[in-house]
Amino acid sequence: KNVDGIDYIHERHPNIFSYVKQEFFKNEEYKRKYEKDYITVFVFGEGSVNAGGRVEGIGVRNLFLFEARLESALAHEILHCLKLRHTHRNGKVESESKYLFPKGKTDNIMSYNPNRRSLLRWQWEIIRKSIK
Repeated sequence: KNVDGIDYIHERHPNIFSYVKQEFFKNEEYKRKYEKDYITVFVFGEGSVNAGGRVEGIGVRNLFLFEARLESALAHEILHCLKLRHTHRNGKVESESKYLFPKGKTDNIMSYNPNRRSLLRWQWEIIRKSIK
């Protein structure tokens, strides 16, 4: 349990993404069907600290969604899987981001704004390159 007394699945396993994928792909049919050319999306009916979703890494096609999430969380996380980064600084300069904006001040899907809904042309170019 964390400091709030809540037991979060991703805090129980040091590499939760590897663990969940390993368990999912124990099913040979799933492994054959979904291991390549798909984005794996795992939805949990529990919360997460400060996140409605998480990706294994930018450009890695594996993501989690948690109970308390915005409607746009799936789109936001899938776009991370397709190599898009946030439109604001995340503690360091995101070299792949052509422009940076104040955190949460745009309606861009890659921003932290509850009303996010748009993408810019340079973002579409990144997405196109990452789709097979």
